[in-house]
Amino acid sequence: MDLEMMMNPLIPCEETEVPELLELLKSNPQVILDRAKNGDINEITILYYERNQMTVPDDLFPEVFRVCCKHLNPRLLASVSTTRIGFNQERMMLCEKLLRLASMAVELLGSLRMRWNIQEHPSRFGPLIDEHWPNLFDGIRKLFTTLRAGKESSGDCPSGATMFADVLVAILSNGPTLARLRNDDELLKFAWTLWLYGGPPSFEEDRVNYDAMATALYFLQGDNARTKSHIVRVCSKLADMDKIAKIALLSVVHTMKSKEHINELENHFQVFFTLMSNDPANFVKSLSKSDGAARLIDGITTVAKESRAAIREERMVHVIGILIAVLEGLVILTSKHVEQAARSGLLQMFVALDPARRDLPDPIMGPVYSLLKRLPVFLHHYSVLGAYAEQVRLLTEGSKPQENCLLKGSLADCWRIFKARLLALYCAKCFFDAFVAPSNLVYCDNCSKSIDAEESVRCDSCRQAVYCSTQCQSEDRNQGGHVETCSLGSDGRYNKDTSFLQFLAHKHIQHDYDDFISGIKFPIEKAMLRVDLRVMDCHAKISVGKTAAFDAELQKSIKPSSGTHHIVDRRIKKSENGGRPPVYIQVITHEGQTVLVRYLPVDLSPEYFQYGVDPARPRRNVTDNVFSSMNFPDGDRWTYVRSGKRVHMFDEMDRCVKALHPVRK
Repeated sequence: MDLEMMMNPLIPCEETEVPELLELLKSNPQVILDRAKNGDINEITILYYERNQMTVPDDLFPEVFRVCCKHLNPRLLASVSTTRIGFNQERMMLCEKLLRLASMAVELLGSLRMRWNIQEHPSRFGPLIDEHWPNLFDGIRKLFTTLRAGKESSGDCPSGATMFADVLVAILSNGPTLARLRNDDELLKFAWTLWLYGGPPSFEEDRVNYDAMATALYFLQGDNARTKSHIVRVCSKLADMDKIAKIALLSVVHTMKSKEHINELENHFQVFFTLMSNDPANFVKSLSKSDGAARLIDGITTVAKESRAAIREERMVHVIGILIAVLEGLVILTSKHVEQAARSGLLQMFVALDPARRDLPDPIMGPVYSLLKRLPVFLHHYSVLGAYAEQVRLLTEGSKPQENCLLKGSLADCWRIFKARLLALYCAKCFFDAFVAPSNLVYCDNCSKSIDAEESVRCDSCRQAVYCSTQCQSEDRNQGGHVETCSLGSDGRYNKDTSFLQFLAHKHIQHDYDDFISGIKFPIEKAMLRVDLRVMDCHAKISVGKTAAFDAELQKSIKPSSGTHHIVDRRIKKSENGGRPPVYIQVITHEGQTVLVRYLPVDLSPEYFQYGVDPARPRRNVTDNVFSSMNFPDGDRWTYVRSGKRVHMFDEMDRCVKALHPVRK
């Protein structure tokens, strides 16, 4: 006997008896109630169906309530033990009858008609609930415990959990009762138990109220900040935050993806928001472990396409806006999360929101704009650049590209800035792939020393992080440099990030290096170059100054114990460099919500830095030269027709880069 069986009780009465009972219910419902109170399965089964409840007058529903309370007697239910049911047939039949009566009593208490009566007649039901609540609540918990004994949650919402939650919603619909029970920790614990057991809604059964568990919690939490903090603590004692966050996430996402149930999103979101507001940083980390960004992207994309009218309603606008803001936090956790968001359809989500229609209000489009605006500063990561280039190609191909809707409306300027940064860095990527990557030269993820790929030491777990020695590998892991990102993929997508960053930093200084050095008024061993890749209005902010001044400025910007900066500083001393004064580039980038500072030794010796350099224009780097030789389409288009074939700008750029110098095999 389990929870799901109780949700579908067999009809014990004969078909010939049903018309007679229905007629009696219409003519003299009190007789049916009296028989039901005495435990007659036939009569309580007739009341079980909501269509039959419409026959019962409102003034008899207090009596229906009493009938239900009688069959939820905690002493009788405590005597039911699944371990003893099989001892003899008589015992088994008695226990089965008790469980069926109690289960149908729970269904009756949670029915729409009962809920309406409790809510609309508070003076009639308030005293009744006060009288029966201690035994009723104890009986409900005992029945739930008995029926779920030995069972684990299947991951989808077991319909039986909503049956019990419906009762809580009915009881809490009574205003005075809600005010009295809101501070009841045992009730709150039971509500969370139902929510955790039920899991996220599956929407597989039409007759199940999947909104019930979230609604009960919404009633109990109220608007008091202290109360919200307390209910989160109660929940956290029942399960770990990773499980809690996953259920909250999937409840929201599944509801967004259900066109029929989209109006239930608000209650599921309230539970999600309450859990998040207690400890936002750790909640977001737990969401990330459940592919939070990918799931939210999927949900927001679906709701924008299939339930657009619903999310324009005032009560839903802020819900969607906050979920997009949460998505931003998930996307920018690390550069790897930014890359994975692209592969999960982030840019397709922007298209689905379709800003050209101008029908979504600022509380939604504002967070979307903020998210898009954050993306360009992550494009200097090779993996991120490659992922977004693939997606932008899909959006800009053809005679009627999908991106057209992004070129109008509130995202237009931001989208053009993103594409301009992407195009310039994609040119650098083409050059890197053609001339730098084939050189078999890699850079240590710890000290940035250049080494041959075959002589490098790689992380045994992910095979991505590259080191010049086991000592550097140990240092990096001890300082947390690779601990959190080690599990984020093992297919080699991130292997070139450090080498590409090294290349970009040198590309920005290569042709002006002599001018930088000759312009300083202090000894060269005290000099340092800074390449800041966090800026939005240009590709990099380059400056030169004293090492001590740059170091002091950096330390001043770091707030103690804030975790805002991660510094990879493996600079060597003059004596360790053969007596030569080493010069470093201080490269500043965004690594998620952290500022990453790396010190890279200046190395302009590789011959590929001379590829494509125009002797007549020595101050122009490879990107400038490639752009000067390209054919650009008109306007915002990224394709044009040549010899009857449509050519994408990426392909044209790749052709121009490879024309600079033969690709080394």
